[in-house]
Amino acid sequence: MMKASAPPEFLVPGGTAALAEALAERLPVEYETPAKRLLVEEGRVVGAELEDGSVRRADHVLVATSADMAGRL
Repeated sequence: MMKASAPPEFLVPGGTAALAEALAERLPVEYETPAKRLLVEEGRVVGAELEDGSVRRADHVLVATSADMAGRL
């Protein structure tokens, strides 16, 4: 069986953990922050409502979960 590999433009040197670390060096990142739902305005994600009811608004939102779960947010 052949092993599938990602095209070079999708490979992250050091893996996805390195990507998260690089983002955290430049941007405010909150780890282990369960979201209840994404906030959408005019077709654009502008933040998230967290499970504790608080709201985080942001210019950029990174959803780190399975595609199935992201679709439910």
